[in-house]
Amino acid sequence: MATFLQPAIAITALLLLQLFPLPTMAASFAFITDEEGEPLLNGGTYYIIPQRTADGGGLTVAQKPQTSACPLFIAQEKDGSSNGHPFKLTSPISSKYLPFGPTEFYVIDDTTTCTKPLAWRLTTDNATGHIYVAAGTTESLGPSAFSITVPFNYVQPDEYQIFHCDNVLCKLAGIFENGLLGMNHDVKLAFRFRKAFTQTSQVM
Repeated sequence: MATFLQPAIAITALLLLQLFPLPTMAASFAFITDEEGEPLLNGGTYYIIPQRTADGGGLTVAQKPQTSACPLFIAQEKDGSSNGHPFKLTSPISSKYLPFGPTEFYVIDDTTTCTKPLAWRLTTDNATGHIYVAAGTTESLGPSAFSITVPFNYVQPDEYQIFHCDNVLCKLAGIFENGLLGMNHDVKLAFRFRKAFTQTSQVM
């Protein structure tokens, strides 16, 4: 029986190599990819585009109503044609491309007076209990540990979910009714990454 299986396995392998060359296959499974199917550079700058939302564009930075200028809150752009604001994505893992695992997000902004580096961190709204994503806090803390994953009900290529885990449970990132990004597990929102600039890797 093994004699009959060997030719079939060889033919299947050849077809896979023709359709998906080895670098493409490796990138698809080992690294996070942008909307063009190319691996994200570790330390690269990208727009983050929510998928299948009723309206709105990419993620941007905004001030939360009735709060001070800092921190900056991460929100969805109201203009559906806007890419939003560029963000830098890095991994503590030494790799040219961005692997699955812990990911740090940073706001690219040279004009703000908020505390730098502008790393994404979680902040809780005491009035509502909502957990929002903000940057430029006055706390001398490092970035919150987010991760990127393929959606459980994976349908479209190059779409991902962003989540955060604490000591108790993991929550997915989503958009609240006020347009702010937070840990809203009920939304199950997917995101795509779009090149913001000509990319050069910052990790060797």
